[in-house]
Amino acid sequence: MLGQNISEILEIRKKSIYQTFQKYMDDTADGTEYVPEELERMGYGIVCCESGNIPKFMFESEEKNSYQSVKFLSSADVEDLEIRIYEVKNQKEWECFYDSQKDKNVDMRIGFGLFHLGKEQFQQAFIESIEALRQSFYNPGTYYYESGYLTHYQGTEAEKLSEQLKKSFETGNIQEMKQAVEKLFFIFKRGNVHPNYVQDFCYGFLIQLNSDFVETLKKLRSNAVMDSFRSVDAAGVKNMFLRLMLSMRLDLPPKDVQMDEDVVRKIRHYIDTNYEKDISLTTLSKHFFISKYQISRLFKKQFEINYSDYILKVRMEAAEMMLSNSKEKIDDIAKRAGFEETSYFSRVFSKYFGMSPGEYRKKNM
Repeated sequence: MLGQNISEILEIRKKSIYQTFQKYMDDTADGTEYVPEELERMGYGIVCCESGNIPKFMFESEEKNSYQSVKFLSSADVEDLEIRIYEVKNQKEWECFYDSQKDKNVDMRIGFGLFHLGKEQFQQAFIESIEALRQSFYNPGTYYYESGYLTHYQGTEAEKLSEQLKKSFETGNIQEMKQAVEKLFFIFKRGNVHPNYVQDFCYGFLIQLNSDFVETLKKLRSNAVMDSFRSVDAAGVKNMFLRLMLSMRLDLPPKDVQMDEDVVRKIRHYIDTNYEKDISLTTLSKHFFISKYQISRLFKKQFEINYSDYILKVRMEAAEMMLSNSKEKIDDIAKRAGFEETSYFSRVFSKYFGMSPGEYRKKNM
């Protein structure tokens, strides 16, 4: 039954990337961003990453780079993806450009398509860049498209684990559920299984457990549910999968299920009230049951500020308030603002406000 569900979903999935391509063509058909005449006479490469999480080299390369033949041409957002087209003289230059960037932005997920010539190859180049992005599903980084890099799942381990998982769900053994999910994703990662299969396997399993819950959730939360399963981050898919199973098991109404966007809003509130504690991405990922990558990406998307910059802002504002309204020692203020070392706090404060904590206090007391 589960295998049949997945097969049906995969048939639909095969069409989705071409629909994404068509949406790009429709959205840019006025020629303001996509320029078919230029693609007829030049070489080009396409880079794909998630919207709201654009790597620095994209902007730097518009102004200067080591390879003068690599020139930014156009960009567009399509279904939460950022598609960027670069004019390039030949394949060697494009590969050199990739080599110069692959060790940068190590915590991000970026996909480089192959070098192509002519407008007629644009669809293939577009698809390759998205597939290159998917190569980062298990580990972040910058990937160059490689045919066969991701595999189609073959074997019975996942099916056997799904049976164990179903039994754990029925008996309410939460610990066994978590262990089974961890093993399941270990199998997927070990085999470098294509994210489409992983996402559809999880979705098909949830439908099998409680189709009414999933369908009601989709109606209530619209794209939020499917967007979570389209994530390019394996940890994000895993956490959502387990979160939805726990919600079902606890008989939580679909309207009360926490999507990643809801969790990120809670994380911001947690930072606002607990800035003196350890609020690293790793700590909050474990605390709120969401991947570090999802926190970082969604925080920037929702609040238009980087996660680390927001923490610095909250801590600096707290320190500023304490310096202006109390006679506490600077050592104590540093600790209350979330800094273990006073010397480091002073350096950060001086850079942020343009004066030392002591100078700020004298000026504002």
